[in-house]
Amino acid sequence: MKILIFVTIFMLPLLSFSQQTVNKEPNKKSKSTAIVVNKQIKPLVIHSERPTYIYSDEYRNANGVPEDFPKYINTGNSKTDADNYYQQKQLWIKNNPERFEKIKHLAL
Repeated sequence: MKILIFVTIFMLPLLSFSQQTVNKEPNKKSKSTAIVVNKQIKPLVIHSERPTYIYSDEYRNANGVPEDFPKYINTGNSKTDADNYYQQKQLWIKNNPERFEKIKHLAL
């Protein structure tokens, strides 16, 4: 029992110090820090638009998309174009629920 108390009181603090690292030269940067500082980080670019190939006639024909399904029209204003396409698509889906069931798995 005395040995356990001795180990607990005197030896455990010694073990905890062995896990700490001390920077002996606080003003000197380590090599790994210098690499991170000098490394150029590319900005994260998130593309919210769908790829244009899914709007192509080849994609639509190959996947059996009905001819009267709305087509994405690119006018150069991607926000407006996406909104118009979405509204047209929702109207078509509302009027053709059975036909949409056949193509809903596609990225349209």
